[in-house]
Amino acid sequence: DICRLPRQGKMYDMVVDSYCLQGIVLDGDRARVFSNVRARMMAEGYYLVSTAMLDERRFCKEDTVFDRASGILYNHYGENGIIDAKTGVVHVELAKQPADCEDAISIEGKWYLPNRRHLKAPALKAELEAAGFSVLYQSGDYGENVVCVHACSGTRLR
Repeated sequence: DICRLPRQGKMYDMVVDSYCLQGIVLDGDRARVFSNVRARMMAEGYYLVSTAMLDERRFCKEDTVFDRASGILYNHYGENGIIDAKTGVVHVELAKQPADCEDAISIEGKWYLPNRRHLKAPALKAELEAAGFSVLYQSGDYGENVVCVHACSGTRLR
């Protein structure tokens, strides 16, 4: 579990995240992942991220769900999801109330579970920089491929 990776141990020149980050949904979990990666990266190491991003073709601007309890306006996203466009958190609809999931939410009698985070490229870059990385390179159709280093390392792409 990348969220529980021990902060002590072997150091790495390169940490590769191949579509894991999209499944790390909650802010606290993402902060732990970034902290753990920084702790295990060598001072001049690289953090390579490839992650799913917000796809405007799956986003329905006109089809919304308002959660009165939180004040959040969700948009339908994909086949059975809703997304908070501000945070990029995608929730999938559940058939019934879950028995043991504290992160599930109820909106207008339907239950949803957060299961992905799909950001836009500038938001991903900002999140990584706020977590202590410098983004050296970002590419892909949606900006889904990122090369990072420790913010204070001064490392450049070779």
